[in-house]
Amino acid sequence: MLNGERLAITTGSMNRLRHLRMALETWTKLTEPDEIIIVDWGSSEPLSSSLGVVDDPRVKIVRAEQLTWKNSHCHNLEFRAASLLECDLVLRLDNDTLVDPKFFEHHPIDDTSFYAVNCHTVPPEIDDKRNLCGTVFAALRHWRRANGYNERLVRYGYEDEDFYHRLSAQGLTWKDCRLEDLDHIPHSDEARLANLPPSATLSSVSPDIAKQFHIILSKQIALSSPWTSDDHQTPWMISPSSNSTRLLIASV
Repeated sequence: MLNGERLAITTGSMNRLRHLRMALETWTKLTEPDEIIIVDWGSSEPLSSSLGVVDDPRVKIVRAEQLTWKNSHCHNLEFRAASLLECDLVLRLDNDTLVDPKFFEHHPIDDTSFYAVNCHTVPPEIDDKRNLCGTVFAALRHWRRANGYNERLVRYGYEDEDFYHRLSAQGLTWKDCRLEDLDHIPHSDEARLANLPPSATLSSVSPDIAKQFHIILSKQIALSSPWTSDDHQTPWMISPSSNSTRLLIASV
């Protein structure tokens, strides 16, 4: 794949089993990935049991015992797992993203660029595809150069756009993903915010307003306290499970 470089699809999931199953069905039909890595971020019922039998040896589950969703931390763990499994390229997807078989044919990657969905350029007639903005296809070495995702952004939104801007600041060209090759499983804003801690749910306002608040807050944090090479990512230790060749355990 791509001049011999190893490719991983990665995602994170916390209590989103139905969406994950639908998305995974499209990912396992792709021939290009060498690994399909799912970070199980503290799901109430571990994915190693609830996901059931997946007849694809590429699928690996990384279990992290966490109580609340932290988007950027989970994404960095996805890339760390890809590095551990000796992958060079990562297609990072949300767990509600469907991928067309021709995706990689239409997204040739080189060392000077990356692909991501730009939520600001999605046509209004397919507005729901703005929710694909967590999709990025990049070399793992560029994730390292940018020092990964900003781990000060721990609620909902903007961690992806902040990461893309910092990849661009490394001199890489941001190429928009072909939206024809991706689809999003529709769901409510309430579901999007379900895994946040109770103190962050803003129950006195509508889920849409709460979602916008979190995005604006995250953007302000990113702008006022930029993530740089001097910041430290969570130092995850990843080890094989004693009872499954497919399960890895992540601990701090």
